[in-house]
Amino acid sequence: MSFAEFSTQYLFPGVIFVVMFGLGLSLTPVAFANIVRVPRAVAVGLAGQMLFLPIVAIGVALLLPLPEPIRLGLIILAACPGGSTSNAIVFALRGETALSVTLTALSSLLSIVTIPFIIGLGFVLVSGDEATLALPAGTMMQRLFMMTALPILLGMTVRALIPGPALASLRFFRVLSLVLILMIIAISVRDAFHLIEDNALEIITAAVTLAVLVVSGAYVIGRLARLDRGKRIAITVEVGVQNTPLALVIGATLLGLPELNIVPVAYGVLNYLLIALLLLGLRYAAPATGRAPGAAVDPRRP
Repeated sequence: MSFAEFSTQYLFPGVIFVVMFGLGLSLTPVAFANIVRVPRAVAVGLAGQMLFLPIVAIGVALLLPLPEPIRLGLIILAACPGGSTSNAIVFALRGETALSVTLTALSSLLSIVTIPFIIGLGFVLVSGDEATLALPAGTMMQRLFMMTALPILLGMTVRALIPGPALASLRFFRVLSLVLILMIIAISVRDAFHLIEDNALEIITAAVTLAVLVVSGAYVIGRLARLDRGKRIAITVEVGVQNTPLALVIGATLLGLPELNIVPVAYGVLNYLLIALLLLGLRYAAPATGRAPGAAVDPRRP
């Protein structure tokens, strides 16, 4: 077995399992209380994540003159739930961290169903070829469950059974997750380096266009929904920051198309910078919103 085969079959899924297990360790059932406490904010956040983001990504893929791997990479990225680092970003920007945690957990669990649907529909609209989707939806849902929902539930179970050791291990899992994520990003860049060389301008254009439209659009949606600033920040970050490692796994492992992975990598790097530029001022322009009671977020999170 070659290293490339080992990476796509075992290493990439293993990284996602570790990242999602760490997310589960940070959650308790109380974190889902926001569904009842602030249902409008949760609904707006999920709608932004699962409707607004894919629609914008499909629009960008159809309107910009992009090579097909880049267009399909946009669809995969938009199908993914919020990234595990979004909670830390919301905390740093003094947004409502409890809402961010709820949206990350809910979108990650729901993605088992939404990812195959969004990718299937997006691929047909963008490429006109349903055969581009290499896996049946049922098979993809099963594999996504094993890589996302199962480790989240296992992490929550461990947190419930041994809360002390679980909390003590959170920092270790965060550092380990970061190292593993950087590793699979480096592998993805290596595997798609020829695409970067030939289409660097198109890749940057696609990533920046999507990031600007999504981040600014999500914040406007929060204002139109008359949500307070803390909730708007949380929703903007959740809609704007995607689970890049999961996108890499979908492209390289589930679909067997590693050349699709360069867009998620580029978007992830550029979007962090954009969110910092658009929202950092809010940290000083508004008082801290704090975290809702019961949110299972480690206050020592950097």
